[in-house]
Amino acid sequence: MGHFRNRLRQTIGALAAAPGVLALVLSALVSGCGGEAVSAAAAPSFRSVSLLAGSLDPGGRGDADGTGQQARFFRPQGLAVATDGSLWLSETGGQRIRRITADRRVQTVLTLAALSPGVQQDGRTIDYYASGAIVADPSGGVFVAIKEATWIPTSPPVKSRWAILRVTSEGRASMVARFPVADMLDGEVSALAVDRSGRLYVAEFRRCTIWRVDPSGASEAPAGPVQIHAESPRGVGLPCDLYETALDFRITRLVVDEQDRPVFTRGGGELRRIEHDGSVSTLGHRVGVGWLWSAMAFDRQGRLLLTDGGRQVWVHDNGITRPWVGDASVSGWTDGAAAEARFAKASGIAVDADGNAFVADVEANTVRRIDRQGTVTTWAGLALQDDYREGRGDQVRFSAGFGLGAGRNGSLVVADTSNFVVREALPDGQVVTIAGLPGQRAGVLVDGPVATTRVQGVAHALIAGDGSLWMSDFLVIRRVGRDGQLRTISDFGLSGGPVTALARDAAGRPLATVGGQSFDFDGSVVSHFALYRWPTDAAPGSTPEQLALRWPTGLWERVQGGVPAGLCASPAGDVYFTVLNAVIRRAPDGALMLWAGDPRVSGAADGDGVAARFNRPRGIGCDDSGVYVADTDNHTVRHIDTKQRVSTVLGQAGSPGVPSGAVPGRLHQPSSVVPVPGGLAVGTGLGIAVARP
Repeated sequence: MGHFRNRLRQTIGALAAAPGVLALVLSALVSGCGGEAVSAAAAPSFRSVSLLAGSLDPGGRGDADGTGQQARFFRPQGLAVATDGSLWLSETGGQRIRRITADRRVQTVLTLAALSPGVQQDGRTIDYYASGAIVADPSGGVFVAIKEATWIPTSPPVKSRWAILRVTSEGRASMVARFPVADMLDGEVSALAVDRSGRLYVAEFRRCTIWRVDPSGASEAPAGPVQIHAESPRGVGLPCDLYETALDFRITRLVVDEQDRPVFTRGGGELRRIEHDGSVSTLGHRVGVGWLWSAMAFDRQGRLLLTDGGRQVWVHDNGITRPWVGDASVSGWTDGAAAEARFAKASGIAVDADGNAFVADVEANTVRRIDRQGTVTTWAGLALQDDYREGRGDQVRFSAGFGLGAGRNGSLVVADTSNFVVREALPDGQVVTIAGLPGQRAGVLVDGPVATTRVQGVAHALIAGDGSLWMSDFLVIRRVGRDGQLRTISDFGLSGGPVTALARDAAGRPLATVGGQSFDFDGSVVSHFALYRWPTDAAPGSTPEQLALRWPTGLWERVQGGVPAGLCASPAGDVYFTVLNAVIRRAPDGALMLWAGDPRVSGAADGDGVAARFNRPRGIGCDDSGVYVADTDNHTVRHIDTKQRVSTVLGQAGSPGVPSGAVPGRLHQPSSVVPVPGGLAVGTGLGIAVARP
């Protein structure tokens, strides 16, 4: 980093003698996230894709069984330790029940789709969904709460209900309880607990009720639950969901202590206990960290461990609730000592016979282990790499989510937003920082020399036609001129919204979409955005030109709720942007048309124009052959030719992976795409991939 900044200062110092040199240097370092126009008669046929820089390990969500970090999960929610010491999970993303043995082998025991009886004689269809609530069955296996939804295709769905399954290690499932259908709401089972006598306790979140079940009932005649406690201010048996203070009364989590007393949490973060005489006592309150506990379990010392649904694990002991592991202000998936470890979203928690706690880290798609000293290790699954590291090739680390732009002479520029830097990736894989200070966010934007000035989080950057560097820093557009000074050109403020995409037009002038979202009175999402253009020599505080967006009848209503995520300009002067699940084209006269996809319908289908389907496309790049689209949630790159024909050119829909090998290969959440000479560069969740013909 130091040698680059020295080189930049030397270049700036030589401007008086050679004013074109800085333009050349800057052009080689940074350009538009929308992609620079690269001449090509037709879309190239790619042969291979490989990782230029970043992590070689995909991690993240999936459905693979395996040992330890070979396994992949999709939103592991609830955890329980069975009587044989194995760890069980209720996985809400994959709708599976999974088991981890003592030697860390992960196996799928039950897929809920296998339970669905299909279409009944009266035309009804029954589907089952995991709630995340799971607890050990003293006789072996586990109890899990599932939602039983009954549908009639020709009419609204029949009111769904909740049920309890007993699942054995061999994958056998039997129904032990069904709950009555709730009036005016579906109910929601938020937690399960079992006492020493084998009785099952069930917390129902939206009816503010605790039930008790005798799980000895057979599958053909499941036991009826008995209501033993209600928190509803409306009265016993009535839903609390409509009450104005329902959030304070909802029962969120439940566990049974060593004296068989149910301990539960309320919506306001209050810890309560039902005594043997039926009275209720308050044990403590959650302070300053929201209103919902995510899960809880007693450890072998009698302390109550709690997860907060965020980044910390807490402990309640002797009437005091305090943080134990993690950092509330920092999200991540770092292992280490209690103060050093990081969680993305700590959810289910369970304690084994040795006193080790296990936590389902939902957003990291992993199971973490906390020993009695508070040291955290990843027990199963593998999270994405999220770090800052310079170097070459697979040594490099980026923070998750970044903008990618094309430079000159084959270089690429990475707007490493969460690391608060802009970085250059050279064709040989070497990555260096060229602006911003790693990990140091500017509290207030202050202009100054580009080599020493902090940024708040650059999402997009480009080189304008005159060689000046332009960047979007959340709500503002900033420019580095030939004097090497970083200056704020336009500030849109909160009323205008953030800069969502940045590109340059065929004449080299910067373009940006700016806008945001809000909620209407009826709860619907309302979006607003505009398209702006600047002259390349714009002065600080100047007002950009707002380009017309002429919406045809019905199209604006279809894109309401979305804002552009990617932007590029074609050599012919057309502008394209992605919004929701579609690509919109703006002609030079301002007329808009739906170019490909359907804003309201997601999918992964190739085809002609509006018949194609995308799944949350983001970055977009233009060249003479048409438009490339980073189809983020499909893990693919799509191409739209000049006749609106959509084809998948990289990746396989629904199959994330390491970008390596023959095309189509695999990608992991591509977020930006840039046509470059001799290939295509793609910013993915793992780093920068390059496809070559």
